[in-house]
Amino acid sequence: MYDSAVSASACPPPRQRVLLNNPPSTRADPDNGGRVFGCTGLAHVAGYLRSAADCEIAVVDSPLEGLDFERTLERIEDFRPDVVGFTAYTEQIKDAARMAKLVRDRLPGVVTVIGGVHVTALPRETLVEFPEFDVAV
Repeated sequence: MYDSAVSASACPPPRQRVLLNNPPSTRADPDNGGRVFGCTGLAHVAGYLRSAADCEIAVVDSPLEGLDFERTLERIEDFRPDVVGFTAYTEQIKDAARMAKLVRDRLPGVVTVIGGVHVTALPRETLVEFPEFDVAV
């Protein structure tokens, strides 16, 4: 006889959907001669997560792809993430916080994570100043 009732503990957890974002920038860098470089740190994190975790990964490198805040938000919404991880140097932290707020407003329940140079140097201060982030790494 087959028992169709299955306990919740017998079912595997759903795969987490993680999107990593290098946020759009409101700050032009006149010293880069118009060049835009991708964020290799996000690529490293994505590669690690792909190999070590059972989750779906997407990377949106907004400056490299020429995306503004609205277009970045559309890309994030289309992926339907459970977690959005942002990276930021100090000069990018306000743009990352702005993007995180847009994500939280549009996708309640999404966990926002901040990583990168700024939060590495100032972890507590970053979370206090920018409550848009749930987690700092």
